[in-house]
Amino acid sequence: MQNEPDKNIKVADPTLPTLQTQQIISPQSQSQRQSDIVELTDQQLIQQPEIARQLLNNLIDTQQWALVERLIPLYKQTTNPDLTLIEYAKANLEYQQGELGSAIKRLRQILSENDDFAPVRFLLARALFEDHQDSAAQNQFERIRADAPPAEIAQVSDQYLSALNQRNSWDFSFNFSYLQEDNVNNAAKSRYVHIGNSRWLKNDSSLPQKAHGINYGLSLSKTFNLVNGHYAVFSNDFSAKQYWDNHQFDDLINRTSLGYQYQNTQNRVALLPFYEWRWVGNHRYSGSFGVRSEWDHWLSPNWRLSLAGEWGNTHQAQTREANSHTALYSSTLMYLPNAKTYVYVGGDYSTENANDDIYSYHRKSVRVGWGQSWWAGISTRLNLYYAHKNYQTPHRLLLKTRQDKEWGGTVTVWKQNWHFWGITPKLSFSLNKVSSNLDELYSYDKKRVFLNFEKTF
Repeated sequence: MQNEPDKNIKVADPTLPTLQTQQIISPQSQSQRQSDIVELTDQQLIQQPEIARQLLNNLIDTQQWALVERLIPLYKQTTNPDLTLIEYAKANLEYQQGELGSAIKRLRQILSENDDFAPVRFLLARALFEDHQDSAAQNQFERIRADAPPAEIAQVSDQYLSALNQRNSWDFSFNFSYLQEDNVNNAAKSRYVHIGNSRWLKNDSSLPQKAHGINYGLSLSKTFNLVNGHYAVFSNDFSAKQYWDNHQFDDLINRTSLGYQYQNTQNRVALLPFYEWRWVGNHRYSGSFGVRSEWDHWLSPNWRLSLAGEWGNTHQAQTREANSHTALYSSTLMYLPNAKTYVYVGGDYSTENANDDIYSYHRKSVRVGWGQSWWAGISTRLNLYYAHKNYQTPHRLLLKTRQDKEWGGTVTVWKQNWHFWGITPKLSFSLNKVSSNLDELYSYDKKRVFLNFEKTF
């Protein structure tokens, strides 16, 4: 994280502020006499290279980066300046300003000439860690530990090594919730369909059906650092809805991805080929394969932009006419004003082009969300969306082209210090509504209250 310059240090052109040279050269007690404090101008510093060198070292140690930047050009004008110290000072400034690539290059150059410069190696290890060059960072921290450093440096290095092990370990997450559905088949409530001047009665299977069951999911993933910020990525995501009193609506989906990722402190770019299968009821419903691309970019410490694209082919097990090419384009802008709050807005566009145009559509949607941590460990999350879905060809019986308007949202509340065996219960309420121009067939609304249990390990 970028450190802010000390706001209490006032830099006055063309000279540096009053400097206590006795304290720089050999620190004294606070009872030091005022007469021992000497004021130096820029020219006096240039004429006393040893004082300027010690002053630059002291400013680096005390992290007074505004003054470090001010002193570097003055120290370069002294007689026989320490060029390694100048490069080290510049690398520190680049590290503080988030210019990790430049800092890493400069630090590696210093070590190639001075392999036993311990502070340089420590800064390099930290920069590599923040730039997600995990293998290189681990190598540097292990070399630091092997050199029997001071206890404080050893402790910090161990913490970094532990974080690296955790970052590169398998990630597992599991969630579970009870389901009570009043409209599991997303059916319109109307008992009749009007076709021309005729009225047709729906059978019971075309009306909303009830179901009770469980919803659960398991995800696992791992990144393998190849070199620098380049990774191989594996993930598998499984989710299931199973109803003990209406098995024909059981829905199981599994997606496996294996691909490539590049990551540094500001960007993450991924290309992830995937294969997905789906079972509905007791039958294989579809299989899909394709590729997904992702890009996350930190515009500033508080703003993040995420883009994603996905292209695939879906093969239906029962209806070949529904085989399709699919595409998704998505963007999300997130703002994090502080550690307790985030808000986001997003937009999505998806298409499905099937062998038979009756199944083809395109869908546009917008999303907004707000997450907040309150007092006493209470947290809330609110997600809202609106979408418009247009089909490509008229319905064969009603002779109208289907158009759906969708909106809904979910609000979730939980208490951060309420957990059992690492499992956090979260109470959610969701509302979804579809308003279709083919109202008697496709309009419906659903309300759900559910308790969800989540664990990440």
